[in-house]
Amino acid sequence: MKLRTFLLAVVSLTLVPLLGVAGIAIWWAHQDERRNLEQVLLYHARSLSVAVDREVETTRAGLMGLSTSDDLDSKDLGKFYEQARLAREAYRRWMTVALVDPSGRQALNLMHPLGAALPSLSGLETFQRTIQAREPQVSDLIVDPTTARRVIAVTLPLLRDGEIRHVLIAFLTPESFASVLASAQVAGGNVATMVDRHGVVVATTRDPGQWVGKPSPVLVRRAREHEEEVFAGPSREGSAAYTAFSRGLQSSFTVSITTPQEQLEAPLRRSLWLLSAAALAAVGLSLGAADVAGRRVTRRLRRLR
Repeated sequence: MKLRTFLLAVVSLTLVPLLGVAGIAIWWAHQDERRNLEQVLLYHARSLSVAVDREVETTRAGLMGLSTSDDLDSKDLGKFYEQARLAREAYRRWMTVALVDPSGRQALNLMHPLGAALPSLSGLETFQRTIQAREPQVSDLIVDPTTARRVIAVTLPLLRDGEIRHVLIAFLTPESFASVLASAQVAGGNVATMVDRHGVVVATTRDPGQWVGKPSPVLVRRAREHEEEVFAGPSREGSAAYTAFSRGLQSSFTVSITTPQEQLEAPLRRSLWLLSAAALAAVGLSLGAADVAGRRVTRRLRRLR
């Protein structure tokens, strides 16, 4: 065997395991980086879920403040109507406030003058849950019989002598929750979405007119199995994407962030290609150096001979 060929063979055999180790290291780095990015995505989904819960808790606190009014037990609800109106001005996300008796009859609703004829709310599932559980409740996305608009209802039963005298209800629009999602400054390529317990889209940061009120079956199916998760699959538009979701502890709403797969994996692929190119360049330089060294040694041996 020629000396030059022998040197090239030695260098190649030495580099093969090194290339294998480098390849495994690159692959592990790729996986670790992807897991880190998934955790960042989940963290943002969790933060949005907490923000939605905080919005619901703020509404409950506002209703509890109204429930302390002495004018609730008065036959003339004019003063309480004014107090409720001021509360709605303070809580900008409220569309309206209603005071309902246990039969479902509305004693007042800020969308109408005091004393106006108003439809019964007895058919609302959330109202019936409030009466039965005697505890505050949060609805799914429903249609308000008074305004015929899609809303989220937050209820608070008012107990007198152990019995429900009235139920206070604050109605929030999908747009109010959309502003909560938008306040998180979701990146341009990402989409934040909030769904109720039935998987119906309540709010979204992209094309709300097209998606609000429509079901998101993939998300709700996975949300029934996990409180939070990151998974790869088609987005609602059908493109490949990663979705992270988290379910609220107080509201039971699920908030998700979807990012295009290309947006998440493109930096990883670039890093992988750069590391691979560097490894191949190192192999090429090593083989070239071995070839040059072999030629020089061969020439000197010929001279000595």
